[in-house]
Amino acid sequence: MGETKKGFVGFTIFVSLAAIGLVVGAFVTEHWISAFAQKTNNTLTKNATVETDGTLKFTGNITFGLFAGTRFVNYGVGARRQTIEVVCDGSSGYCLLYNTTRANYNKRTKLQTAIDEYNNASAILTDTSVKEELYEFGLFPYGLWVATIVLSSLGMAWGLVSIGFSIFNIVGKPIETITGPMGLYLWNGLALLFSALGMVMYLVLYFRYYKYNVLPLEDRLAHFSTEDNANLDYSFYLLVGATGLYLINLLLLMFSGVRLKCGFTREADKVIDNGIILY
Repeated sequence: MGETKKGFVGFTIFVSLAAIGLVVGAFVTEHWISAFAQKTNNTLTKNATVETDGTLKFTGNITFGLFAGTRFVNYGVGARRQTIEVVCDGSSGYCLLYNTTRANYNKRTKLQTAIDEYNNASAILTDTSVKEELYEFGLFPYGLWVATIVLSSLGMAWGLVSIGFSIFNIVGKPIETITGPMGLYLWNGLALLFSALGMVMYLVLYFRYYKYNVLPLEDRLAHFSTEDNANLDYSFYLLVGATGLYLINLLLLMFSGVRLKCGFTREADKVIDNGIILY
């Protein structure tokens, strides 16, 4: 591999490290979703006033990530900070944003209660054309949530593999297709694919559920709503950035002149020739 190609391949190492850092940042930060809650009934809306701390009565702000978050909700007596935890049950297939500052429910009990409320509400409907939505009870699918985590993690894992093989291509002499240029395209391509799939899974979760509600049922019964007031926040865009960086890696490999080739390299031919001569 020529020096120019080695330079491009070496640069992909730093790009992959940056991409992995972005995914880690997305996982540990709690700003995948940012939502604004407000009362929907007219009487309380007309009486909403600005508090001394700058917050508006009968409103709230909610931010959360893949595992936890924070909410400030003003029920008319000042904004109260509350911690959110994502609670899931794989056997039932549902997740819930649990308010950990409320001690009246165990989180597993709260999740099961929400599931039971959803199932009971769906069972008593007489109009078969009407369907109760999960988000109305503060629930969302476990499958989409775990798929986002697993796919994004796999994207990060393939990014690490691409770094290892990039270093090997710079300092070593790969003799097989999978360890040479073909492997560089493959590992970066897999990192791009899985990161993009993780991003898509979360977009489905957002547009199908979070966009309409991120509040528990008790808040909705108190006439609070976040419908059309929930947006994707910077933690999600860190994952988008990581996906873009993996795409840049593939473009760098293309511009470097590293070609997709199958079979053994010249180094392999030399090894075979030397073996025949020794024989």
